[in-house]
Amino acid sequence: MRRHIISILTIGALLLSSLAAPGRADILYVGHVSGGTVEKFSSTGSDLGTFANAPKPGAAANGLAFDSNGNLYVAYPNITTNLIKYSSTGTLLFSLATGLVYAQGVAVDHAGIVFVGDASANKIEKFSSAGSDLGTFASSGLSGPRGMAFDTAGNLYVVNSGNSTVEKFSPTGTDLGVFAGSPLNGPFALAFDAAGNLYVSNGGSWDIDKFSSTGTFLGVFAHGNIFNSGGMGVPGGLAFDSAGNLYVANSNSSIEKFTPTGTDLGHFIVDANSPQFLAFTDDAGNPLLLPPLTAPAIVAIAREGDDIRLTWTTAANKTNFVQATLGGPGGAYSNNFADISVPLIVSGAGQVTTDYLDAGAATNSPSRYYRIRLLP
Repeated sequence: MRRHIISILTIGALLLSSLAAPGRADILYVGHVSGGTVEKFSSTGSDLGTFANAPKPGAAANGLAFDSNGNLYVAYPNITTNLIKYSSTGTLLFSLATGLVYAQGVAVDHAGIVFVGDASANKIEKFSSAGSDLGTFASSGLSGPRGMAFDTAGNLYVVNSGNSTVEKFSPTGTDLGVFAGSPLNGPFALAFDAAGNLYVSNGGSWDIDKFSSTGTFLGVFAHGNIFNSGGMGVPGGLAFDSAGNLYVANSNSSIEKFTPTGTDLGHFIVDANSPQFLAFTDDAGNPLLLPPLTAPAIVAIAREGDDIRLTWTTAANKTNFVQATLGGPGGAYSNNFADISVPLIVSGAGQVTTDYLDAGAATNSPSRYYRIRLLP
């Protein structure tokens, strides 16, 4: 059968195109301490209404994380049913009594596994997407865990509010030690930018510190004292939009916005309900991409109709998945990737070629993008 090469892509190129895509209008989700609601705001700061109400009076939303299907997980530390899952439209899917003493901080990995911190018991617990308790992921190296985030290799980073450090864990839960310490002072939350730098908010020093992907301190990204007259106050939850701007939940009942270089753009919104943790979706309601797992680049894609052939280079003894997404209007990039292949277990290192049937390819041509997901 005649084939034609339609694209030569790399994971880096895909990620850059998502950041540069024009006309994006991300949606910000804000978890509140006061009232426990999750509120939605447009890219211009317009209030889009309450996405989810607190499951019980007195609940405080102390952790937000989306999975790849747009479902939102919220940690409520001060009620019995302290892990709640909402659909992409705000429907309550389950309300789970986890057994955690003080649930705080949520993260979801590429496989859809949910990680919840216990700030009192000093552990991280794992749950399936259906709410089944999968056991303790980590318990060493933790002291009052709060915010959590994954890097591009699937390692989990956890803020230790008790000893002012960030601890790093492998995808299997091995404690890899302190990733960042001084000058952290009462750290609360963290977030990765597209380049892999880690940002940490500090309640003790009223600033946001920036670290490289190897843990080198790169300086203070933003300081609360500079903006205190009408600005940042004590920083809490952090989240990046698709353009690389950083949003900070503030003790002065506002969300502050910063450019990728640290310029303060002022109050994005004023929010009197004690904003705490933040999360973003794109303008279509799809969650912004998790940092992509370190994966081989696609060398070439050949397509004729819905018959697809992909070629890439991979390491030995790795499990690969082909992922695809639909493009937006006019062929614009979309970041809503999903697995479309069965697991491809590669025993030997080198170049891999696979054929498969992608029913969406012909229908949605040419707005179809592909990448390889590699399990750690």
